[in-house]
Amino acid sequence: MKVRSTRAQRERFWREHIEQCHRSGIAQRRYCAENGLALSTFTLWRRRMAADSKQKQCFEIVPVPKVSRPVSGPSVVLVVKDGRYRVEVGDGFQVQTLRAVLDVLEPR
Repeated sequence: MKVRSTRAQRERFWREHIEQCHRSGIAQRRYCAENGLALSTFTLWRRRMAADSKQKQCFEIVPVPKVSRPVSGPSVVLVVKDGRYRVEVGDGFQVQTLRAVLDVLEPR
């Protein structure tokens, strides 16, 4: 009976090969041939990881001092992680960006 690997195990496997290929400086096709890997699967995982990386890097969490004065203008204040983070959202915010921020602060 074949034991199926988890997505995390597969991701770790492909991440290691993608990094080794990059460090080696040889073409992906050659690297895959030398390591018995399917080029199409290698390419799929490389693109998937690149997309995940770009999505995670669309913003940066920076510590800021506590503010005792209210922010001018209408806003929504979210307190996340037992008060560790305070997210203030003003008019015109993008819902998709807020969801991405909250997913990083409180992964589901």
